[in-house]
Amino acid sequence: MKRQNIMRPCQLTCQNCDRQYETIKDFKVHVRSYSHKQEVAVLFQTAVHQGQTFFPVFVVMDYLRTPNQKDPLIGLDMVTICITPEKYGAFYLCHVCEERLSSHDINEHLSSTEHYFKFLAHSNPELLRFAWFKDSFLYLQSSALKENGTNGSGSLRILELPKMMLKRGKKLAYHQVMMMFSKTKKLTERVRANRPQRKTLQAYITDPARTNPLLGLNFMVEYSCLDSEYHCGYLCILCKKKLQAIDSISHCISFDHVYWYLQEAHPATLECPKSSYTHYSYSFHKKILYLAKQAQKKCAPGEMQSVHLDLSGFKDIDSSSYMNALDKLQLIRQEGNQSEIKASVTPGERIIYTPETLVSSASMETTICSPEQEAEKTHKGLVNTIDLTYFVISALH
Repeated sequence: MKRQNIMRPCQLTCQNCDRQYETIKDFKVHVRSYSHKQEVAVLFQTAVHQGQTFFPVFVVMDYLRTPNQKDPLIGLDMVTICITPEKYGAFYLCHVCEERLSSHDINEHLSSTEHYFKFLAHSNPELLRFAWFKDSFLYLQSSALKENGTNGSGSLRILELPKMMLKRGKKLAYHQVMMMFSKTKKLTERVRANRPQRKTLQAYITDPARTNPLLGLNFMVEYSCLDSEYHCGYLCILCKKKLQAIDSISHCISFDHVYWYLQEAHPATLECPKSSYTHYSYSFHKKILYLAKQAQKKCAPGEMQSVHLDLSGFKDIDSSSYMNALDKLQLIRQEGNQSEIKASVTPGERIIYTPETLVSSASMETTICSPEQEAEKTHKGLVNTIDLTYFVISALH
């Protein structure tokens, strides 16, 4: 039977006043009220708006009200729509993807695999597939449906701006808009208020619900300001990459990171060069997950290294290339009489993958295809039967 996609309705949050509403009608009543107009005037140091109040079309709400949309919208808690009481349209900010979007583009963005990936990496990395690479993103629609079924689409945040600020913001990139909002502390706080907190790498390491192995954590270097969750970044000295904080978990469970760790810790376990791995399948997923779990048993993942910075120091590191950032962090550690940033692993024996034993150990099991499997089969055609068996077995155990 074909599954009917019914998306849960979302709330609306007035970010000027930090108040939530269940319906557009109630929200509009609030925006027309004197208390709201006064709050906006105080926030932006402008005169209280007089005259009629106009509203743009809330295209996200229209999408959610349309039945049987195949692509769910998730992560509205990380989205702000900027409006003005005059007839001048609106623009959207996706804080998780750090993009400014028009009303024309927002629904396509929120239902894209790129947004799904970023939001799940931010809030629920267990819904990402282990050893992912770009070819593996087909399953993300199914993961987004799970997220939507559990937590809904979220609460759409709406921020009223003076007309000239909205006009200017429509022409700016995301980070320029956020700089415009940072002019006062109160405005910065209102824009950031009640956003869902990012799932940190530290929290994921100790999460009892975590199912993904984590390898080579001693190769991860965190640089951050102690007093701000918004100022945090990472270097992976194994993969020679500089990472945003939101990408730290997804990087550690990526095929890129797992491949280079296995090359260092268990040479010849993966016989082919990394460039030859271009197709993500169930047998590939099963093989890499098995090898990673065995590697984790043989050697503890180690502990992350960390460097604490003041705000100016963080901005300097964060705007640098990987090599320059590493050199600067090494100098900071040296000046503070701290140990050098370095990591290594003692090469061990090759890990042998033997899928036959996994099949025989579950020969009597009856399995049902998961939504992820059906999604990939629909897109790519029939999947090899034994590949499918390996993947389903992993879900059963």
